[in-house]
Amino acid sequence: MKTHVVRNIRCVEGSPSGPFWDGLGIDFDEGSRFEMSNQADITNEAMRERLRKLWDEQFPAHKHPVIAFRSAPATYPIKAGNRQIQKHFKWNVHLFATAQDEMNQLFHGEKFVGIHLRTGRDWVKSREHAQGSSSFMASPQCLPVSSEVEIWEEMCYPSVEHVVSLTAAAVEQYGAKHVYIATDKLPYSRELMEELEPRGVKVHHLDPHLPQMDLMILGQADFFIGNCVSSFTAFVKRERDANDRPSTFWGFPLSFSDGQV
Repeated sequence: MKTHVVRNIRCVEGSPSGPFWDGLGIDFDEGSRFEMSNQADITNEAMRERLRKLWDEQFPAHKHPVIAFRSAPATYPIKAGNRQIQKHFKWNVHLFATAQDEMNQLFHGEKFVGIHLRTGRDWVKSREHAQGSSSFMASPQCLPVSSEVEIWEEMCYPSVEHVVSLTAAAVEQYGAKHVYIATDKLPYSRELMEELEPRGVKVHHLDPHLPQMDLMILGQADFFIGNCVSSFTAFVKRERDANDRPSTFWGFPLSFSDGQV
């Protein structure tokens, strides 16, 4: 495993990196590029130990107490064996406190189902590329890499009817009083309200400025339904798995379990 480090690289300038960090009010003392000829896999003990030693030499914790990554130092999509790394992830306490305040105001301590929808124009094109393939973007989180099962319509771009039906089933099974919608475009709020409000269930679509707000709230839901092909959903699913919280995907039953396909 060959590696080398290049220092004084301004990886946080230009678009989109510059505006992103500026919007969060974060400045950096130093920029470096850490390169690997192949990606780390923590299930490979020998590789893990070599990389850990090299990392500790180049970025000792006493000199680099906080490090921000331009992107994940791993393959995309994440290898199944590396998903457990999520258990070490912790939200900024001040940011999470803001999300907690939102949840208190919206749900008042009552149970809620969180759902993630990908309905933007770009996803329509992604659906066209995905269908007929056994692996696309984050799909290995619900379809094993070795699976010969092809991605299907409801899994990638579920119909409104399917979204309403599966959400209603989750609400009933978990005794939820609220549904929280996170989406990039169409929330299907009206259709969900028509189905759920007569049952005394409130539907919420916050559409926050920071997408991290949606991530934090979805991570705390009593039950979560996400899009298997989406990396946004994948982040939520990994966090929930690390905290033993139940989840499923569009196109799958409520009782989804890894490796069932």
